[in-house]
Amino acid sequence: MSEDEEHGHEAVALPDLSGIWAFVSLTTPDMEQSLAPPRTDLLRGRTADSIHPVHQDQDGDRPTLAYATFPELIITQPGRYRMKVNIIDMNA
Repeated sequence: MSEDEEHGHEAVALPDLSGIWAFVSLTTPDMEQSLAPPRTDLLRGRTADSIHPVHQDQDGDRPTLAYATFPELIITQPGRYRMKVNIIDMNA
């Protein structure tokens, strides 16, 4: 019996995440119009990241399997916006 089974956790097999990417964009609050892109002056910083698997045990019914980060992301003008994250499989 594995340690996970002893503690009542199911072992989760992660899929191949090597070609999975997350892209962040900025939209109007109603998400009707994308603002950045096309504007390159409104959202600065790293707007794309590959998906990274989580390599630690977690409790709960819906553990986090993977994540992406967007360090130093800056909205350069005050206003009301909504951030949109798209997950894309580059291998598909």
